[in-house]
Amino acid sequence: MSTLRGDDRQATIVAGVNNKNLNGHTATRSLIGIDKSSGIVVENLTIHDLKSVYDTLKRPS
Repeated sequence: MSTLRGDDRQATIVAGVNNKNLNGHTATRSLIGIDKSSGIVVENLTIHDLKSVYDTLKRPS
């Protein structure tokens, strides 16, 4: 079993951009890879996809 444990959900943030234009294949597009895990615990942290932020920044003015 694996554990990802943060101190606080607001203070411990794992963030990245999950975007098909940057990571074309869905097999390599996860923010956190837990494939073939027999058990995982995620406690007291936030996993945040920044795709909407990225898309906003890429829009022409």
